[in-house]
Amino acid sequence: DVAVTARSVDSLDETAAAIRAGGGVAHAIALDVTDVGQCRAAVAEAARLLGGLDILVNNAGVEEVRPSLDVDEALWDRIVDTNLKGAFFCAQAAARQMR
Repeated sequence: DVAVTARSVDSLDETAAAIRAGGGVAHAIALDVTDVGQCRAAVAEAARLLGGLDILVNNAGVEEVRPSLDVDEALWDRIVDTNLKGAFFCAQAAARQMR
């Protein structure tokens, strides 16, 4: 059994459907990892649906390739919030569930 998360409900539903079509059990949970509250809530919901957590796969990430001299603060914040902050707080929430 797995819980899958994504910002895009369409891709989330598609992924969950593919898992189910292969005979698996999938729970779809909408999540924007840039929102710490959503990270905590999604991990708690996954643990509830799965009867606990055994593993977390952090794979959310964004990138916009451009010369570093052209990166503005808004882009930097989006990258760091998704790739670093989101990964950290999802891992923290998962670790709390795994104690």
